[in-house]
Amino acid sequence: MNPRLSLAALTLIAGLLGAPQTHAITILDVGKAVASPNCLEYCFTGLCVFVHCTPLGCTIRTSPKVEHYNPDLVVSAYNLEIDGGSGNPWDEVRASIGLATQTIATRLLATLTGVTPGSGSHSSHPGKFVALRHKEVDAIGHPLAKLGSLATTSGSGATPTGAPSGSPGSLGSQSLTNINSGLSSVSSAASNVSTAANWASIVSPVAGDIASAASAVFSTASTLSSLASSASALASLGSAAGIASGLFSGAGISFFCTSEATPFMPYYLSAVDPIAWRFDIPEMLYPAALIPGLREIGKAPFLLPPGYSWGHIYPRSGTVAQGDDRKAAAVAAQRAADFITRRNQPHVYLPLTGPTGNGVWSPGGVLENTDNHKWQMLHPAASTICTRFGSTLGWPTPEWTETKGNYSWILWRKYGCCMAKLGVFIGAISTPKVCLT
Repeated sequence: MNPRLSLAALTLIAGLLGAPQTHAITILDVGKAVASPNCLEYCFTGLCVFVHCTPLGCTIRTSPKVEHYNPDLVVSAYNLEIDGGSGNPWDEVRASIGLATQTIATRLLATLTGVTPGSGSHSSHPGKFVALRHKEVDAIGHPLAKLGSLATTSGSGATPTGAPSGSPGSLGSQSLTNINSGLSSVSSAASNVSTAANWASIVSPVAGDIASAASAVFSTASTLSSLASSASALASLGSAAGIASGLFSGAGISFFCTSEATPFMPYYLSAVDPIAWRFDIPEMLYPAALIPGLREIGKAPFLLPPGYSWGHIYPRSGTVAQGDDRKAAAVAAQRAADFITRRNQPHVYLPLTGPTGNGVWSPGGVLENTDNHKWQMLHPAASTICTRFGSTLGWPTPEWTETKGNYSWILWRKYGCCMAKLGVFIGAISTPKVCLT
């Protein structure tokens, strides 16, 4: 067995069995947060047009076009425990892959720099202004990312596609089964991490260790499937989706667009991406990192009319020039989401992307100051409001400030799709939006 895999696996098991639970947020908290109409924003936006052909001829059929937001990722921006923080606020993640990634981060950074890694200045002291802060970021697939796929009717009308008939409890169990099946791809996806890390060989002689360490962490993360079995409390949400879909009849009607995210998939762990996340290599060379005012979260104050910026996207690293610790964490989370939702970026990560076409409209890459995504705070204060970073909406004080500098959000992304596939898709007709939430 690969010794690196053995070490990471042992660290992961030790974390699951022995790590104390601080109850910052748990899997149940993460699941309950999605019951927010403000975040879902379900709208009818037009008609999809299909051509359906039989031996007797062809006919034109239409289906409603809908759009809504899906809870794709749980993104945490935090300070390392070795630097006085408490790590990832999500208990189950911190107790498992959190300890493994911290161990690897310590080793890699000690190799690269000869010093023990820390998270920079993050403590709050009266009368002291701290302008430069560093955050680690983890992005994990939301446990209920695939919940919407349950709300589908089959041709018979009453039973959701892929769900068993029977009691609501059986529908809830099926939701957990779907989560487990999605997790089976974690180990195979980990092989792509080594490829993503190859670019590092240009700038560091320890690139091989980085790639191997990254693969070890991502592959051991497959044991997160055990978390799904402990999520029986979330089964009621799966049951509700099944019951709701049973109230309708139709031929293969999908009331919700399918998310591109896989539940519990570790899309990004900054601890195994130290060259880009801590040293800005090669991020510092992008034009947006060199020219002030480009890719600002909010609006650069020196532009006309003047605005207010939380920070800039580039370089997409964990170091942020921001006096407000909450906003520094938000900027770090936005930066991570920016490259996670795009392919071929110079980071060690798993891309969260999907195709557009045939009656499906992908959210595309997360772009600041646009409505293709929203953020919902989980920690330190659970919120029912989704908003974009750069806005003051949904940022009350001081209850949204965490003394140890650890924060978590749900990243919602906007999807579009046709409610029914009625033949060969030939186009869509847009109409004024009619929103239900």
